Amino acid sequence: SDERGMANFRHRATTWASMDGGTPGTGAPSPMNLGQVQGMQGTSEAITVGMRLRPLVSQEQGQLPCISIKDNVVSIRGDLTGVAQDFAFDVAMDSTDPSSPDYCSQEQCYELMGKKMLTHMMQGFHTCLFCYGQTGTGKTTTIMGKANPPSERGLLLRLIQD
Repeated sequence: SDERGMANFRHRATTWASMDGGTPGTGAPSPMNLGQVQGMQGTSEAITVGMRLRPLVSQEQGQLPCISIKDNVVSIRGDLTGVAQDFAFDVAMDSTDPSSPDYCSQEQCYELMGKKMLTHMMQGFHTCLFCYGQTGTGKTTTIMGKANPPSERGLLLRLIQD
């Protein structure tokens, strides 16, 4: 039944999210919400979800943008209706226009996403950086960047350096 399948999913999800070693003295997973892990200092931290808009390519220059960012909310405007759909993220980074005051450089991207990962790694936590998107959306630029100049290094090169 659907309910039994959902209960099985919740059990697996809770087990997966129980990275704190389980309920003390029992070896059983702690009852935690999906996406949260118990920190070493007893604080609960959620998985961080970030989104980055890549720089525009030449054929996109001068076109009316269909995506905009305000704070950590990304708005996507529909072509036919013109109505925007909003999506909230923990971190939303706009790298479309280097002359914009809201421009997110490789260094700022690292400060927003990578530093927290490094801190958790050094505290003994397993960490994972997962990039998802269509071909040409900037995943490799965000992860690797360019070796030179150093200001263009991506998250992975900066994590290794630090």
